[in-house]
Amino acid sequence: MKKTVCLIVAIISAFSISAFSEDIEEVTISYDNVGDYVKQANPDIEQLKINIYGMERTLRFLQSTYTAEQNIARENIKESLEYTRYNLDAVRELLVYNAQLMISGYYQLNMQIEQIDDSLEALKSKNRVLQVMYDIGYTSYFQLDSMRLNIKNLENTKTTLERQRDLLVKQLNRLMGRDPELILNITDFKAVEAQSSSGGPLAESDFDKEYKIAYDRNFSLKVEQEKYAALEKKDQFSPETRAQRIALNKARTDFKANFRAAFDDVFYNYAQIELYRSLYEGKKSEYNLTEIKYEVGVVSKNDLIDAQNALKTEKQKIANAEVNYMNAYLKYKAFLNGANPVSQ
Repeated sequence: MKKTVCLIVAIISAFSISAFSEDIEEVTISYDNVGDYVKQANPDIEQLKINIYGMERTLRFLQSTYTAEQNIARENIKESLEYTRYNLDAVRELLVYNAQLMISGYYQLNMQIEQIDDSLEALKSKNRVLQVMYDIGYTSYFQLDSMRLNIKNLENTKTTLERQRDLLVKQLNRLMGRDPELILNITDFKAVEAQSSSGGPLAESDFDKEYKIAYDRNFSLKVEQEKYAALEKKDQFSPETRAQRIALNKARTDFKANFRAAFDDVFYNYAQIELYRSLYEGKKSEYNLTEIKYEVGVVSKNDLIDAQNALKTEKQKIANAEVNYMNAYLKYKAFLNGANPVSQ
């Protein structure tokens, strides 16, 4: 029997490897579709599927036998099979969540690189002004050299961020079961409105309904509940049963607190977007005033450049807030879908 199960597992393993060895050279992913690739080809998920298949085959064989030892083995297999099925769902959703967070990381790195590009453009413009001032003797070489050093440091930082972005794409390819060197396109960032499980916009009044769905799908709680049920069936008054009841109640309390925090974070981060949009409008008015002053000769070109940079900074804060909002929403959905464990 053991040899038979091993042979089945080996055949399925070979099929799994061959099914995904011919990677598509170039794919485009987003928050919405990356989960499909992860669920199809991630090796951790594939191994759990193989384990489930092997246990199902073993269980079917044991159901046709009636010895005491085989009855015990059958019950153990049933328990392990149910546990592995729960684990498969939890691992699958957790990997999808991790892939989505990696996409967010990609967007954040892009934003940092764009911010450095803006800063470099501003510094190079100032450097040209300094060069003219130095040529006619109105500034020192030290100031000119300091500006060039700042430019060089920013260029080095940009190179580091670009390498981090390339590495992240390779890691995301691996998570999707693909060769890390294959081309992976990621769609432009777009924040979406948080939705409840019923499909409408997420509202504060949805908490109880959403919590019940998340609770029913949580892998850790299922395990704790099954442990308690098994102990209670044997002896509901034993110290082990009492200890497990305390552990179960603690797990329930912790889960509800964590889910509440994830739920609230969605609304908090959306409020941050609204705040930064308001601040941006204020900074835009300041820039418009500075631009008028520059046109009539009241302020210098450097003052205008500084105002432009301040406006861009406020705009980048909005973009960062939108990514943070999406991260909060993704985390909330991971809880809702039964991912385990979701990092706090």
